[in-house]
Amino acid sequence: MLIKNLGVITMFFGAGIGLYTGVLLSSLGARPLWSSSILWLLFLISGLSGAAAFVHVIAKNVHERELLAKADNAFLIIELFIIGLFIIGLKTATEVQASAANLLLTGPYASTFWVFVIGMGILVPLFIQLLAVNHKIHQTPIAPLMVIIGGLILRFIIVAAGQQSHWFALN
Repeated sequence: MLIKNLGVITMFFGAGIGLYTGVLLSSLGARPLWSSSILWLLFLISGLSGAAAFVHVIAKNVHERELLAKADNAFLIIELFIIGLFIIGLKTATEVQASAANLLLTGPYASTFWVFVIGMGILVPLFIQLLAVNHKIHQTPIAPLMVIIGGLILRFIIVAAGQQSHWFALN
């Protein structure tokens, strides 16, 4: 009973840790890229995906690994949707926020964002894990490791691009 209660308590702390960075960044109105009310959700879902991927790598039981891969697939799909909403929100806001979104879409962070976050951090692992849970290929630790690295790079990119974005003309 103590272990179960401790597990529930740590889940709440884990969720808090997962979303607090997004809450703190989005509360800093001086940076247009971070000025989004959905940033906390992006960080939370990305964190949940990374957690599922980590446990997927260390799980001993095959059925447990398959269940975690299915959960991670759901998190990755939701993460793609949230990234889309994040970008749409920036592109349809002020001109400065649209310019800040361009840092990720076409600017200096675009190649890293598209290749390492979207491609190798979400789409490729999602494809591999979908094949694995449908028993087309064997479970592999490569996909969850890619998810973990992609989530880390997402955080680095959001922080770095956010520091470069500002409310003055972005030239």
